[in-house]
Amino acid sequence: MIEVIEMRKLKRTISLVIILLLIAQLGYSEVAYAQVRKTVVCCPEPPEEGEIIQKTTGPFEITMVTSDPSPIRPGDKDVELDVWVEYRGKDTARDVKVQLSIQKPFSLAREGGSLAYLGTLGQWGEGKCQFYVNVNESAISNVYELGISFSYLDEDGITHFFRETVKIPVEGVAEILLMNLRTEPEPVAPGEKAKISMSVENSGTGDARSFWVILEPEYPFTADKNEYYLGFLNPGEKDDLSIVLDIDDLAESKTYALNLKIKYEDEGGKKKSPNYKKNGHFGT
Repeated sequence: MIEVIEMRKLKRTISLVIILLLIAQLGYSEVAYAQVRKTVVCCPEPPEEGEIIQKTTGPFEITMVTSDPSPIRPGDKDVELDVWVEYRGKDTARDVKVQLSIQKPFSLAREGGSLAYLGTLGQWGEGKCQFYVNVNESAISNVYELGISFSYLDEDGITHFFRETVKIPVEGVAEILLMNLRTEPEPVAPGEKAKISMSVENSGTGDARSFWVILEPEYPFTADKNEYYLGFLNPGEKDDLSIVLDIDDLAESKTYALNLKIKYEDEGGKKKSPNYKKNGHFGT
């Protein structure tokens, strides 16, 4: 038993000596070791179009992203995305290609519009990538992340891949609807109070901020409260509102228009104030 164990040790020792001799004969330098190490540590395959991108480390840095038009709106076509990249590796990068991963709410606007070729970049070399996308009309306001994949050849001819993401803001547009307007009672007699109920909905793709409904009463209407604050309406959000009016005792029996104004700020900080009219019959 002892002889068998000693024989196994001897075989391992002989094998190790043979490997070391082979390395010495081949001139296995530190440079060769580094090349083998880079080959063994494989980089990920290029992503498929639409694949969710997981970021990995690499020698490229995305320094700036711009768009034309700006801001990007839902429904925009052939939007140009300019992505500036900087190469921070020590060795020259050859055959540099940059691929944009298209995902909702974006779609490809031009054939080949998701691929940019930067050629050869030395250390601190810069390049601009241009991509062209369409934006779905139903896209809501958000900052969307799209994947960017880089591929390049190093000085030893080895191909490397790595992944990054870019943030693309889309600014929607609020659209306000006054719905389900009801008057109680209907019709209203002179000298009575009327309750106007309604639903206020943001049917657009952008936020409505600092939202007010303002009553601008004219004869024969008066009201104790003319301004109603609703605050913030997200896309698809709805709120209910009730307004109480006093009807003048001498009001003639006919149809009157009730003036309503809404005020809010869109996502760009612009103030909006469309007018609405509610027609109603008051009298006996």
